[in-house]
Amino acid sequence: MSNVLKVKDSLYFHPGYYLNELSEQTKEELRHRLAFTNKEFKQLLNGKRNLDVYDCDILGHMFNTSSKYWMNLQKTFYKGVKLKEEVSLFYRLKRKIDKIDKINLTINVLIVVWSIIFCIGIFSAFMYTYNDVKEEESLRQQVTELQKELNR
Repeated sequence: MSNVLKVKDSLYFHPGYYLNELSEQTKEELRHRLAFTNKEFKQLLNGKRNLDVYDCDILGHMFNTSSKYWMNLQKTFYKGVKLKEEVSLFYRLKRKIDKIDKINLTINVLIVVWSIIFCIGIFSAFMYTYNDVKEEESLRQQVTELQKELNR
């Protein structure tokens, strides 16, 4: 994670972003006051470690600000992280819904095509039956006419 987070049109800054601007001497003094290892301090500067209340108190005393100031920076960054997660989740869900919509459209098209094929089949069967009945009537009529001729 970076110490600067962009979500849509907003930027969120981790407190480590501001601490990163300090001179090396001040950073080293701060690291000692916070009782962080080098690794922990680098994590803080890079936005991978969050401040707790104790850390905010030390920063407030060291920079002549309130501890609440540093805690608000941390909270604001955390809100940005949560917002980014929610936006990411929203777009993942939207992609899944779009896939489902495409599948539903495909299913609807298949149902329509199947219905058309089914109707054509029924119509064809009806026409064959209708034609068979007409042909049978025609044959009966011919037989009847032949019988009349034979009876004369």
